[in-house]
Amino acid sequence: MKRAKFSDAIDQIESALRGEDSAPIDLPSSSNDDGNDSTMESGLDVTTESATSTNATSVDSVIVTDSTEATHPAQPKARGAAGGATTGRKSKAAPKHVDGDTEDGSTDTLETPPPTKRRAPPEGISGKKSVKKSKPMAAVTPMQKRARHSNVIQNNLLMVYMPTAKCLGINMNYNKPASFESPAAEQAWLEKSRKEAIELKLKLESGQVDAESMPERIIIEPVRNEIPKQEAVRFIEELIEQEDALFMERDFIQLSQQLRECLGLRRANVGRCLEILEQLKDIELNKLMLLRNPECVDIMRRLRRYVGNLELWKMDISDELEFKEKAQIIRKVSTGIYDGFKAVFNPDSEPEENFWVDFCEKVKIYKNYTKNINDNLRVSMSESSYQNLVKSKEQEEAASTDLVEN
Repeated sequence: MKRAKFSDAIDQIESALRGEDSAPIDLPSSSNDDGNDSTMESGLDVTTESATSTNATSVDSVIVTDSTEATHPAQPKARGAAGGATTGRKSKAAPKHVDGDTEDGSTDTLETPPPTKRRAPPEGISGKKSVKKSKPMAAVTPMQKRARHSNVIQNNLLMVYMPTAKCLGINMNYNKPASFESPAAEQAWLEKSRKEAIELKLKLESGQVDAESMPERIIIEPVRNEIPKQEAVRFIEELIEQEDALFMERDFIQLSQQLRECLGLRRANVGRCLEILEQLKDIELNKLMLLRNPECVDIMRRLRRYVGNLELWKMDISDELEFKEKAQIIRKVSTGIYDGFKAVFNPDSEPEENFWVDFCEKVKIYKNYTKNINDNLRVSMSESSYQNLVKSKEQEEAASTDLVEN
């Protein structure tokens, strides 16, 4: 005689293992509960091999407990209450009969075959669907189309860089006539317009003209399709040259300061000084770099007569001889570098005193002409832009002198 409701208990256990029971049994293992919950949420009827093997002992103990509790009359009510509390479909498995389940077979363990195992997918046993993440895309803000003058024609701009990080485009078709008498007349007009654009570029770079004062002639931050390809290549090369010049000037300033620190009155590192001088020989300098940093020129001028401070140091004879040899090399190398400074301003050789006096006078003029220019524009100013500034200042001074005399 079979036990009452024993087959229903077996069905309930197998349904719970398959995830089909309307009132699933809470198994002891907490790690597998998460997996079963995720499986039920995704709608997958999958029971992992690891979950079955881990809960094998727990299932056997539940079978014995349910077989003992099956004789209690409250068992059907509990199942009915659990079934009524759930919302959704309830799948009932086909009835099964277990051989050998008699009243005499009240043993602690039942010799029943384990339920058929179902393999988990090769992706893993998490039970959660893998969602393919989309590739992140950068948010691009569309550029608003700015109003242009009617005479602006594509591929006819002269680019100008203004610190910090501002690009300007000079319209070379500004006030261009609608027609010309001949192609030669048109070519002459274009050449004249380009010369005027170059002149305006130099004035912009030297701070003589404000870009906002000429809105019809100067385009602020032109879009890429408005810049000619040939002009874009020239502009990029110009930016690279400016960047290289700034790096050279930075190295020139830093190395000059290191020279001063190496050759102090209390101690001197002549070996390090020679290394710095060798680095200074490789730096290509121009007039503006020297005018902006007259103290560095003065350091090199003084270094040509360097002898150290042997009276205070009181060195050994051998150390003193070694120091004098290196000091002589320092004087020789620094003299060659200083002669290079003179060649930048005047290729013809001239006495040192005349050069230094003339150089100091040029420094005063430079400071006077650039006192109203911001620091960023002063540092990035090219030599041609500075010469244009000097020319304009001299013309203004000459004009003011004529007015005073008249």
